[in-house]
Amino acid sequence: MNINKDMVYKAAKSKEKDYMINDGGGLYMFVGKNGAKLWRLIYTFEKKQKNSPWVVAQTLL
Repeated sequence: MNINKDMVYKAAKSKEKDYMINDGGGLYMFVGKNGAKLWRLIYTFEKKQKNSPWVVAQTLL
């Protein structure tokens, strides 16, 4: 199944709880309850799960 991820990211709306959309390779789009969108890279370092958030301007989405 070929999904146009760009459309999925643009259509992402706030929900009752925060949620993430997986882009693959540890990259996720985090969508907050308030509708804020940011990218997160989730990785493992020294057997501990870490995440690195990046804020993206709303106009880019």
